[in-house]
Amino acid sequence: MYLTKPKEPINPLAKNIHKYYLYSFLKKLKFSLPIFALYFASKGLNYTNIINVFVAASIAQIIFEVPSGVFADYFGRKSALYVCAISNILSIVFYLFGTNAIHFLCGGFFLGITLAFESGTESAFLYDTLKDLEREKEYKKIEGKAHSFSLIGFAVASFFGGLIALISLQMTFWANFLIALLLPLIIYNFKEPKKYKALSDKKYFVHLKQAAIYSFKHTRIKWLIIFSSLVMVSVLAPFALLQIYIKGIGVPLKFFGIVYTFLLLTSALSSHVAHRVYKRLGEFKALLILPLFAGVALILMGKIIFIFSWVFIILLEFVYGYLKPVIMDEIHKLIESHHRATVLSLKGFVQGALFAILSPFLGYFADIYSLPTVLFIEGILVLIICVPMVFLIVKKKSAIL
Repeated sequence: MYLTKPKEPINPLAKNIHKYYLYSFLKKLKFSLPIFALYFASKGLNYTNIINVFVAASIAQIIFEVPSGVFADYFGRKSALYVCAISNILSIVFYLFGTNAIHFLCGGFFLGITLAFESGTESAFLYDTLKDLEREKEYKKIEGKAHSFSLIGFAVASFFGGLIALISLQMTFWANFLIALLLPLIIYNFKEPKKYKALSDKKYFVHLKQAAIYSFKHTRIKWLIIFSSLVMVSVLAPFALLQIYIKGIGVPLKFFGIVYTFLLLTSALSSHVAHRVYKRLGEFKALLILPLFAGVALILMGKIIFIFSWVFIILLEFVYGYLKPVIMDEIHKLIESHHRATVLSLKGFVQGALFAILSPFLGYFADIYSLPTVLFIEGILVLIICVPMVFLIVKKKSAIL
């Protein structure tokens, strides 16, 4: 006879949350982050080649973005995460042993597959876990915390990557490789949300078509996808050029790791407090600060050039950390579970397409004119195009599907 009431067993799905935090941290331990362009250059790649590596990644992401969502919806989130982990390992292998531009393009292509399979799958996995636990209202908070762990991982890797690079640039990619081998073990220990163990509808393209039609007929989802993609591309497009910018304003290479660490910690903080900022500001202001911060940061980077101009990048990092939990929560509220990963993959598809189209122009015009000039013009365009979209999004509220 029990003297006290026995404790109820912990739902295995609840353990997914802390494992998801660990996964989010480890997957972003990219020790090559502060020096990747320098490493690529040391392997004989010129500026155009380096840009093309990211274009290859974007093209792969475009090709696999929607199929990855369909795959995740029908074969399970864990299966899709395994594909993500394997393609990540292959990408690093090409970077480690590549001897020409084609090898690095292959590395970029596998990186794009990785991004495609993680873009909608991870978020859908977390949201569906919380929904099964009847805790979906906590999504914004938990996703924000997970994203902050990801950015902390970036920051930690940037700091130590800068130190490792003093020994060898290539050694940073070996460190990436060792971490990448751990990710499949964490995925193995995830518990698939119960409702996705079996799916009756096997008409994959019908499923895809329904999700696509809904996304673009539902005005609010459509504008959220377009708006968030444009804002994120405005942040990501200069990414390949940031090392060149930071070096150009006079920051010594030995401080690159420290600068990147500081910037990424800013992203981690903004992601962690995103739900509080949203609650305090309200929907309109919470969305409006995204294009305002991105546009102002780019304008300042283009017009005020001195050794501490890298501080302006803080605003871009705020947007990078803040955007995901806020936008994803808005979209999640508007879609059904069985379309969730596919709709989110459509969002990634749009973002990848915009990046593939716009980033080559960024590099091309930076060569013709100057990087600060291009950043200034980009900032003006972000304000002109994206600010009006906030009014459309807020105006076009509609019921959840």
